[in-house]
Amino acid sequence: MLTNQYVLENKNFTVYKSSAGSGKTYTLVREYIALALKYKRPDDLKHILAITFTNKAAAEMKERIVSTLHAFSSGEPKGAAALMFEDLAISNKVSKQELQQRAQAALDFILHHYSDFAVSTIDKFNHKIIRSFAFDLRLPVNFELETDIEDVLQNAVDELLEQSGKNETLTKVLLAYIEDLLQDEKSWNIGKELMDFGHQLFNEDIAQKIDALKSLDLEGFLSINKKLNTFMHGFKAQVTVIGNQAIGLLETNNVDHSNLAGGASAGIGKYFTYLSSFRDDKLQASNTVKKNFESGKLTAGKASGQEKVVIENMTSELVDLFHKSEKLLEEQFEKYKLYKLIKANLFSVAVLNEMAKIVLELKQKNNILFISEFNKIISDAIANEPAPYIYERLGERYRHFLIDEFQDTSVMQWRNILPLVHNSLSQGFFNMIVGDAKQSIYRWRNGEVEQFVKLPDVFSK
Repeated sequence: MLTNQYVLENKNFTVYKSSAGSGKTYTLVREYIALALKYKRPDDLKHILAITFTNKAAAEMKERIVSTLHAFSSGEPKGAAALMFEDLAISNKVSKQELQQRAQAALDFILHHYSDFAVSTIDKFNHKIIRSFAFDLRLPVNFELETDIEDVLQNAVDELLEQSGKNETLTKVLLAYIEDLLQDEKSWNIGKELMDFGHQLFNEDIAQKIDALKSLDLEGFLSINKKLNTFMHGFKAQVTVIGNQAIGLLETNNVDHSNLAGGASAGIGKYFTYLSSFRDDKLQASNTVKKNFESGKLTAGKASGQEKVVIENMTSELVDLFHKSEKLLEEQFEKYKLYKLIKANLFSVAVLNEMAKIVLELKQKNNILFISEFNKIISDAIANEPAPYIYERLGERYRHFLIDEFQDTSVMQWRNILPLVHNSLSQGFFNMIVGDAKQSIYRWRNGEVEQFVKLPDVFSK
């Protein structure tokens, strides 16, 4: 019996949310065997699909299923198998002898039709779908599945660095990228940084965004950088001119900043100093400074009578400069912040885009596909296809889906499987999802634990 669990049941859709060590694998195996022995025909096994995430987990699940069926077929199961045997005999309303015979038939079917024993990793299942749609996707029927991205990525980095000595534009972009690395106090080892950064190409979300930039070449990125610089430098120049005019006015009249409203550390004088030095994190005036300008009272209480007269004589000029800066900031500051953010990442994106093109060439040259690409390819292929059509292309019609470690499933993976699960549920077949939100380990593969937390509602990203 599963302990420390939270169970959601909606007709034939069951979600087990349980913690480590509470028997998730046992529960999954039990449900598989319950379905396998529910029917008199042993070949109904091929209509059950159990999905997990690692080869090790899939192998363990298969071993447990086979060993449990073997124990059942002996007629004298021990321990946990005995308890399961008793439970299934009661729930299926059959005699122990009948259940034993069904177990033997199911075991024989598995041993003689092992390829129909559908306990698979999600990658292998996706691979199967890809093969089924290879013609539609215009993929070579004999494409190679590449599970190790390191070699391809290293070749792409080597090719990029080799071209940098020959391609002047690429050299400019790489030098700018290195400057950004140094400013961020990252490693000077460009090869290592490119390798680490290059892994972003195999992230579902980022890969789609990079794909949208594939038509942009290096000259295009340099052109964008030039436009960003033109606007940012122009904005900076306008701000500093206003600041310098105000500071110059104060210096000409020998006004100490401490005699201005707000004092020397946070008052009017400090505000204009920020403008003059272009402290872009301090360009927007504080509420106190704004109120001082709105009231037109710019002198500090400690100022002498003579000092107040000097400040009052220049008040209208300082107020005009303040309003000028406020208008400029209102019109251009948000754009400046956006451009600054774009510029901070522009050369990183340019380098990643160039690496993506090299990786694509290597893939085409070597006729390979990455596992990380499967989800996107499948999503595009079946997005508008009905579930029965997908089944037809697979050559099989799964009735039951048992999904393990669901917290590691990405949004796209779930959306690819969802039409099949939905079709199964619509026909009244049992489906189950098992997982533990605290054990999510595949964030790097875009595993989305939030969608498991929200089940049975569909997570929207």
